[in-house]
Amino acid sequence: MLAGTLFGAALTLATSLLTGRGLWRKAEWPLQFALGAAVLAHLVLALGWLGALRPAVFAAGAAALAGLSLWRARWRTKGGETVGRPSAWWLLCLPWAAFLLIHATGPAVQPDEITYHLGLVREWLAEGRFPARAGFYESMPQMAEMLFAFAYAFGGAPAAKLVHLGFLAVLMALIVRMAGGGRGVAAMALVAASPVVMTDAASAYNDVMLAFYALALYRTLECGETGRAGLLAGACYAVKMTGGVFALAALLWLLARRERPWRFLAGALVFPAPWLVRNALLAGNPFAPLMNAWFPNEHFHASTEALLRHNLATYGVHGMDRLLETLFGGGVLGGHLGAGFLFAPLLLWGLWRAGRRAALPLALAAAVAALPWLANAGTRFLIPALPFVALALPAPLAWPAAVVQVAALGWTPPAGSWSLRGWSAQAQPSEPAVIAMLNRHTRPGERILDFISAPTLYIRSAPMSPWGYVQAGRAEAALVRALTAAPGLMYNLRADWHTVRLRQIRLVAAEPGPSPLNVQEVSFEGATRCRFTATRHTAETPLAFDRNLTTGWSTWAPARAGDGITIDCPEPLDTTGLRATIAMAWTGMKLRVEGDGRVLNGDPGYTPVTPLNWRRAAVSAVRREGFRWILIRDGGGGHGAVAADFLARPRDWGLEGMAAEGNVYLWRVP
Repeated sequence: MLAGTLFGAALTLATSLLTGRGLWRKAEWPLQFALGAAVLAHLVLALGWLGALRPAVFAAGAAALAGLSLWRARWRTKGGETVGRPSAWWLLCLPWAAFLLIHATGPAVQPDEITYHLGLVREWLAEGRFPARAGFYESMPQMAEMLFAFAYAFGGAPAAKLVHLGFLAVLMALIVRMAGGGRGVAAMALVAASPVVMTDAASAYNDVMLAFYALALYRTLECGETGRAGLLAGACYAVKMTGGVFALAALLWLLARRERPWRFLAGALVFPAPWLVRNALLAGNPFAPLMNAWFPNEHFHASTEALLRHNLATYGVHGMDRLLETLFGGGVLGGHLGAGFLFAPLLLWGLWRAGRRAALPLALAAAVAALPWLANAGTRFLIPALPFVALALPAPLAWPAAVVQVAALGWTPPAGSWSLRGWSAQAQPSEPAVIAMLNRHTRPGERILDFISAPTLYIRSAPMSPWGYVQAGRAEAALVRALTAAPGLMYNLRADWHTVRLRQIRLVAAEPGPSPLNVQEVSFEGATRCRFTATRHTAETPLAFDRNLTTGWSTWAPARAGDGITIDCPEPLDTTGLRATIAMAWTGMKLRVEGDGRVLNGDPGYTPVTPLNWRRAAVSAVRREGFRWILIRDGGGGHGAVAADFLARPRDWGLEGMAAEGNVYLWRVP
């Protein structure tokens, strides 16, 4: 197993370097590696589209790339650069490297790597292709996951982790090259000894990889290679969407220097293009899963995106508490930077000391790299800024910061802080009993309505979270609506008019509203022969005609004037009125009914709906969305109230086949 792990990681890293050497013969070897890894990742992407994600194909491709690169570049091409022998300072890194290597070769246990970073990779390799579905993580750029897939095919999850650790090693080499001498070693130690960097690098994440590409982009711009800088800028986006800030900042930098940006722009489109085109075709939004208000589509709800954005912006931690957790630890923000970065504000002194010439670009780059942290307060989102901060620190402060950083590694952070766990060959992710429960009761491919973020890497079924998949979001809404049934939740709308012959009827908002327009049911004589559309989320309009009050059509965002449902009939019908049920109406809501372009009733009547037990109807909606199981946790916040009601009234819900591990329950949807 260890041999396969080392082989998979080494093959991926070596192929990346050789490919880069063949494409960019005169560059420094870390920059060659950066370009080669990006090219290799996108070749894996092409193989996934062709349904050829197989180890034999990867091995043949690696051999072809290596042979072509060695033939073109050779290891000692005149004017180029060899990797050469490691300098003596590498000896100082051996204990640190051994510690991280041991953890990286162990089983995958970190939260995100066992859900989407490697859960998707396992699925791709099992199927030999990418699934044709639009989901939150499926829609993100996945350059890192392409490289993980290449290594995973030979050595499993540990090989993918080693690939990411390899990016940290190359990042450290690039830092030392850029700073030079002892100052470079100090800057390297400051970054490498950061607890959040160590944990991220020894896991199948992508933040250290993004930090490497950001620094490689900076170095390439220093070398005046604008075209290849564009390629690396595009690679930043392909690693992680937040990497787009580096491409924009580099473009502004070139414009400020009055340099022609056309080669940069052309290069910057190369690696993002496949992901943008894929999302445009599959999800109807090139920037999915974000910017859904700009690109309305059927696969993502703008309200879900807004809720995520609100929660991730602070994680509920504010002010001084946020600063302390970021520097010294805490479970909420997922790790800490380490005490050495207490020196970070002193880089301003470096600006003054260097006459604002040498350190200013680095300080600006650090500020740009920190921008995504304003949108997501997780400490990982600061990792791309750390190399720039370390390089911008003046020499008199670099070594003290590094010494404090290394010395603080012996300090135990508060319980719950994201950190490297004690490694053993039997190391498991949290709640292994839940994994066993899912594999015991569910079959491969069965959909699970997942309220706990199940570890997809280790299970055979298909968990789908409400915020990650639109189908799960609709199922969740039905359950919550049934649970919260109370007076004032829904209103019956009645709109009457004198008999008129019509082919089209529209129920629309007459004025914008502060919350979504939710139409649970619509009925009028002859509707079964008609076609239903809507101003948004047209695919959901049949839910407003299914005679189930827990489901319906919604704008999933604050209503605009004119939002609503349109009913088109194949031939004119004699009508005298329309009935509808509206959920969560806002004060002063004004709806109107139009027919063939004119207003039929601009002031409908409303009566409260008497709450009934809609629990079985909600479970029916869950099944209609394709879910056979519900995985939910009792207690605490989130969906704890739904779980508690499942336990208190299972017959009302009609759920069966319950299994439980601790406070996690698996319910079968009949």
